[in-house]
Amino acid sequence: MTRSDVLQRIQTILKAVVPSGVEVRVDSRLRTDLGIDSLTAVEVLLYVEREFRIRLDDDSIYEVRTVSDVVELVSKELMNSGQMEGV
Repeated sequence: MTRSDVLQRIQTILKAVVPSGVEVRVDSRLRTDLGIDSLTAVEVLLYVEREFRIRLDDDSIYEVRTVSDVVELVSKELMNSGQMEGV
């Protein structure tokens, strides 16, 4: 899996939870651009864990601000578990 694969899969997850017509870009801010509140952030965290078969620290959702931050968080975990080629 590559970073580009991670981005595409995260964008798909986010598109399922943000309002229709909202563009999900790598630089989109989760709260202000995508309208993701804390409850939806937890939901996204669960979807991400299921999609990538990883376990993220519950507090990690408070450390991410952008789609890029989510990609970085997931990529790091995938690298640690040997599931990702190179960042």
